[in-house]
Amino acid sequence: MAKKQKPEPSLLDRLHAFRAELDAFIEQKTMEQKNSRDGASLFVGDLRHMLTKGDSCLCRSVARILGDVDA
Repeated sequence: MAKKQKPEPSLLDRLHAFRAELDAFIEQKTMEQKNSRDGASLFVGDLRHMLTKGDSCLCRSVARILGDVDA
């Protein structure tokens, strides 16, 4: 008996998964800053805003954090 192949996730499903991965990376970096001496007194939202430079594009924000894009 042949096993049924699972259909591949749609492009939209893959985009949602990738967006969640990017958001989790930014959240991790934000919490690293929050747990540092310099970031302890700042609000998480403010730290995230500073980390992403207020950019709503998660791809560009992550690339900037990783040093692949000039600020």
